[in-house]
Amino acid sequence: MILKQIRINFLAPRPQRYAARRAIIASHAMGYLFCLAGLASPPALAGGLILLANAYLFHFLTWQGDKYGIWFEPA
Repeated sequence: MILKQIRINFLAPRPQRYAARRAIIASHAMGYLFCLAGLASPPALAGGLILLANAYLFHFLTWQGDKYGIWFEPA
């Protein structure tokens, strides 16, 4: 079975919106898991908050990409 290559690269000459969406979902999921782990370990809570902030940064970048039309979406 051939696996598709996952690209999360905003410096590429052809950025795609689905890559940003994957980064948002992954950052939120891991951020919430680390926040739950933060109940037992304070450093995990800090990591979870950083991941959640990263997810919201990607959401902002997606909004900016929609606003300025930078996405390369093949028809």
